[in-house]
Amino acid sequence: MNLVEERIKQSFSPIELSTDLASIRALARRRRYVRAVSFTTSIVALALVVGIVVPALLPAGHEPSAAADTLRQLSEVAAKQPAVTVGPDQYVYSKIQARWETCEGNDCVLQQAVQELWIAPDGSGRMAGSRGSNSYSEVLGRGEFNSDDLTKVPTDVDALRSFIRERASKADQPLDYEMFVVVGDLLRESFSSPVLYESPQLRSALFEVASTLPGVELIGDTTDGIGRPGIAVGYTEGGIRHELIFDPDTSAILGDRDVSVRSGGTVPGSWSAYVESGVVSSTNAHP
Repeated sequence: MNLVEERIKQSFSPIELSTDLASIRALARRRRYVRAVSFTTSIVALALVVGIVVPALLPAGHEPSAAADTLRQLSEVAAKQPAVTVGPDQYVYSKIQARWETCEGNDCVLQQAVQELWIAPDGSGRMAGSRGSNSYSEVLGRGEFNSDDLTKVPTDVDALRSFIRERASKADQPLDYEMFVVVGDLLRESFSSPVLYESPQLRSALFEVASTLPGVELIGDTTDGIGRPGIAVGYTEGGIRHELIFDPDTSAILGDRDVSVRSGGTVPGSWSAYVESGVVSSTNAHP
């Protein structure tokens, strides 16, 4: 895929439409445990119009056992990574580049986006970026990034599996698929949340849980939305394959994407690339 053309603007102005800002807030707070798959038709239609259909058959080797082996290897790599502590006067900075779906009524389009977050341990911080033609910057107060819920996430594999199963059971999708989605959500949280940031025990346990889920496929060597090489696993439900892409050398999540796999081919949909993260001392600093 091509690099995202939108770049972060030097000075941010608030989005004028409150509905757009509410949507961006929801994305920034990372509460995405229920993932809808109803956008397949609109993505396929858009793909046909702009010519992004990739007429390639699914690559061979999508055996669950191969996926499990890869996830266990990633678990071992994750366990060896250094732990990072975020102090009370510090923030976790993260930058995401993405192509997200935006809908008005039944009309949906894919828009390029850039998002920067600065999140403190107390859930305060700042968010800034652009989505489509809109740019935004907003300071959030204590608890507005909803970090309290993440303090309940266990690092023991069995306890974590029960935690994920309980959360996944609240969604309408099949349990194993939704558990895979929750694993991905928590791995993304470890990229940007000071509560879960750079916890080798948690990341290792998340890969272990994912390795036991039936239906997980090994996609294999691939590139993320901005062209970085990695290894991907996925889970297909309702004609949509949700993929997670990792750096095999560090186990860090590089990106995720939703791909329509109907009719024996693939049609790219929404994707996110997790570009950079680190601990900083202010809401204007970068690692």
